[in-house]
Amino acid sequence: FTLPVEAIATTLPQEEKLYSSFDNVQGNSEIVADIIAELTDKRSEFTKEFLLDDGTKMIAEYDLPVHFKNDEGNWVEYDNSLIADNSTADEATSEYSNKNSNIDIKLSNKAKSNNMIKVASDDYSISWGYDDVNKSKVKFIENDDELIGNEKFTTLENLTQEAMYEDVYKNVDLQYFVSSSGIKENIILKNSDVQN
Repeated sequence: FTLPVEAIATTLPQEEKLYSSFDNVQGNSEIVADIIAELTDKRSEFTKEFLLDDGTKMIAEYDLPVHFKNDEGNWVEYDNSLIADNSTADEATSEYSNKNSNIDIKLSNKAKSNNMIKVASDDYSISWGYDDVNKSKVKFIENDDELIGNEKFTTLENLTQEAMYEDVYKNVDLQYFVSSSGIKENIILKNSDVQN
């Protein structure tokens, strides 16, 4: 999943240009230089800074947080891809957790009435499920878009993870998006005859 990104390039020492894409300068036909590397010491919660091959720098600003401070006080990237929790071998109680985040999110392997979804941040936590739900197994939707050029640096592939529980009720799916701001739940009604 990709997010809209705004990029600002600065020609040292003071000239600034706003880019609407990585191909052309807004209102200009000048080509944007290629990214060489990210300047990780310049990270902030919503931005990344890159060194370009022409000696300029570019700042990419995102709509969602892309970094959080770890225990050492360094800005690190979110990785919300979900991995199996190997602490239990029981399929009914097994869970998937996001890899690297300041918000702990767990999804149950199967849809259930209690603790299907768990979210914890700081000293607070919440969990929920659905009564009389079919025991649908969670499926993860992968994004296999091929990234080229500067998109390899600016697109954050693991910022968001999509998960789906299909047919939890007749003609009802539950869709989840795990991101740096938490979790978004969509209840998908496949036709007008679904139960209340």
